[in-house]
Amino acid sequence: MRALFPWLLFVMGVPLTADGQVQRLVIGTGGLDWVEASEDLLGLDASLNVGSLQPFELDPHVNFAVGPRTEDDQTTNVLGYIWGTSFTVPNGIRDKAPWVYGSPGHILVIDGDIDRPTYVSSVEHYTFDLSLPVPLSRIVFFPPERGRTTTGGASSGSLIRDLYPRQYVVSGSLNPQEFLSTNVKEDLDRVLGRNLSHDQRVADVRFPTQFLRFARVRFPSPGFIAEVEFYGEGYLPETRYTSQLFDMMEPVNFGRLYYDFDIFRRAGAGLDPVQAPDAPVSLAVEVRTGRDDSPLVYHLTMEIGEEKVITKDEYDRAPTSGLVDHIAQPGRSVSQVRIPGQQGSVQDDLANWSFWS
Repeated sequence: MRALFPWLLFVMGVPLTADGQVQRLVIGTGGLDWVEASEDLLGLDASLNVGSLQPFELDPHVNFAVGPRTEDDQTTNVLGYIWGTSFTVPNGIRDKAPWVYGSPGHILVIDGDIDRPTYVSSVEHYTFDLSLPVPLSRIVFFPPERGRTTTGGASSGSLIRDLYPRQYVVSGSLNPQEFLSTNVKEDLDRVLGRNLSHDQRVADVRFPTQFLRFARVRFPSPGFIAEVEFYGEGYLPETRYTSQLFDMMEPVNFGRLYYDFDIFRRAGAGLDPVQAPDAPVSLAVEVRTGRDDSPLVYHLTMEIGEEKVITKDEYDRAPTSGLVDHIAQPGRSVSQVRIPGQQGSVQDDLANWSFWS
């Protein structure tokens, strides 16, 4: 059997063949490019120093929620992760998958366009998943400077900029259950700012820098806004690098792992970083080995909920998994079942792959 190795984080490996011949695999300076050799790269920046990686650093003057548009004109955050949106609470959370749900116009609340309202009428709340913990210190929202209302009623034709929310509560959390709670009229577990007599068009909610992943902006007195912006300062607290699989072409014994890991501290934005070996920063290195070309097993949903093992290419071609309501008998409760022919579960291949060690 051939041996394949995925590497996690800053790793150099020394596989040893049975006859004692030593081979070296290097990722980073003097070896493979970090990005080209990666399978998954979360919150890391490879653009600052050739051959090195570092956690992404937030610019306090740049809105974290808005990044470059994709080729398909999809909205992203500054890390390039594509925003998902919905009216109601999503099924779950995933790293690298920012999400916003709530009042109509949720796709426009993070599109970077400050000249149009998120919706043609007033809105009540939006809830955000930034896709990973971020050192936040400000959340800002405001109405567009131009435009008039077009809906009927006494306020038709009014300047939108004057119809901003007169009451707001801004809250945040690191707890996924807070984000996934269906009670959107409650605040998340950390109230970051509250104003029940707001009289300024721009609401600039500032708070001591803290790591947050989820945020909710709630308007007890609804109003019009153009955007919700997120600002912070510092480095992402947790990052992850997982390499591609490396095929050794033959059985090998695994030798030593080496890494080059330096710790720096920056006293403030714009200042040069200095080495800080005593800072509370850690690096974890994990390796696993296997006998085939994937540590995962992919399934296709069949009739009555059964699953069939398929290849990764077949899995990617199958429609995204979904649930439909199913009533077994008249008068009985409604359950949800998967649609046959769609993507099923993805599980670890325990028969052919070791655990991370």
